[in-house]
Amino acid sequence: MDLQSITQTETTAAGPVRVVYQEEVAALRFDWGDIRMLCDGVHTGARQLSFGIVESKPGGSHALHCHPAAEEVIYVLCGDGELLTSGRPPLPITSGAMIFIPPGCLHATLNTGKDLMRVIIVYAPPGPERELPLLQGCSVVAPRPAHTGAAS
Repeated sequence: MDLQSITQTETTAAGPVRVVYQEEVAALRFDWGDIRMLCDGVHTGARQLSFGIVESKPGGSHALHCHPAAEEVIYVLCGDGELLTSGRPPLPITSGAMIFIPPGCLHATLNTGKDLMRVIIVYAPPGPERELPLLQGCSVVAPRPAHTGAAS
């Protein structure tokens, strides 16, 4: 069996490949910024992880929180900020920083820069993203029409 047939078999057995564009996903809007979950059980059928983009306004921060049953990875795409954790001094974070948050660790991010801070978030296993729309101050902003350049 060659690599191409192995890949095709695995792809077929695992389900369809999905392409999701940020503008196609509803934004969860807070006074500090927006969250868009691009990969989850709803948008892609993912069962092992969820993936999203967080955009924080200058000075924006969310409350300290934890995910008791999930690991979180945060990757800073752009901007400057601080990682806040319980009982520790703030850690400076900037573009290119990866942060691993173990289950149960209280944490938050603060945008200390003058521009938007954009970070990727990944939860494994998925689940914490289901609680986001229920948080106080959250409003849902409808997505735009589907991306027209996507391959089928």
